Amino acid sequence: MTGWMVRLLWLVALGSVLVACTGRGPQAPTPAPTPPPVTPTATPSPAATPTPEPTPTVTPIPPVSGYLEVSGERASTVVVLDPRDDALYATTGTTLYRQGERGWERVGPLPGPGVPASAPSAPETLYLGDHPPCFQGGEPVTLHRSQDGGASWEAITEVQDVRPLLVHPSDPDTVIGDRCQLVISSDGGETWATFPESAGLTVFDVALDGTTLYGVLTSEGGTTWLVRFDLSDPRQPSAGQRLLEFWGGGAVFAGDDLLVVAEPRGVHLSRDGGVSWEFSRTGLEEVTISVDPRTESIPPDELARGYGLRAIAADPADPQHLWLGTVRGLYESQDGGTTWQPVAGVPEVEISDIAVARGGGLLYLRTLDGIFVLPA
Repeated sequence: MTGWMVRLLWLVALGSVLVACTGRGPQAPTPAPTPPPVTPTATPSPAATPTPEPTPTVTPIPPVSGYLEVSGERASTVVVLDPRDDALYATTGTTLYRQGERGWERVGPLPGPGVPASAPSAPETLYLGDHPPCFQGGEPVTLHRSQDGGASWEAITEVQDVRPLLVHPSDPDTVIGDRCQLVISSDGGETWATFPESAGLTVFDVALDGTTLYGVLTSEGGTTWLVRFDLSDPRQPSAGQRLLEFWGGGAVFAGDDLLVVAEPRGVHLSRDGGVSWEFSRTGLEEVTISVDPRTESIPPDELARGYGLRAIAADPADPQHLWLGTVRGLYESQDGGTTWQPVAGVPEVEISDIAVARGGGLLYLRTLDGIFVLPA
């Protein structure tokens, strides 16, 4: 038998053994591997680059003018901790929300009435409280504090009838409050001290500029003072210094030696920290009064149409650009408060507070109808 026949019989026998071992029936012979076909020479098409999955980012929602709705309800308050950022918290009735990557997310119920107060140095720390109408009495309101962004609250049962107004930007344990007089806490709301100069006076507004606190304080008869306090040591605030006297309450803004005080007759401006003052009513004639009620009667037509300047805010990018919330809509000034013009696109309703966000690009206006959002 020739050699090639022997090799052929040996391969057939080996194939029978492999079939028996695998337990599979006869198969078509596996063709010998062949090299891949030669691709004709041509300019290759560029390979398609797969689109990468987008990385989630906190992208601000383009602002749209109108009332802010959260979970189908109008927001009643917002909390902006830093005017360079957007609002962090909002409330609707008795529910607290926090703004996250997917928009407004429900945190939980509020433990009582009031507007939450916090500071950029500790956004998870919140204070919540209020008081009945001053000099009229009512059900006491307990002060609450949260250390986890409102997920849980601790009742400070020994403290009642305190409305937190602002938290010190760099010290979340220092809180300025309204107890039908101006009060301060330096231990996270556990204890409160009264500014003696505010005894018996209603607190209309406060503003903090570094270690200097300004308060607008009003007597029962309507006489109002702008008072300055030194808070270099919050545990021992200085005696107050009265800088201005007028009638009817008002609002104050303080920053970089610029002081703006709004009152029923118009706006007082100081560009040297309260050393000297100028007064302006230009452009505000329809929302202010023309006389000092301490010496003259308010004209009947001005009484009939109403009057009042309720809130002041400044553009963090341009200190000459100011906003003024009034009894009928929003006004702005481009020259540091010397002249004013009404802002179009805003309801002619009372605006009691202005929160500046996104570096001055967005305003949150508090009204009786809810928070009105305005791209600035």
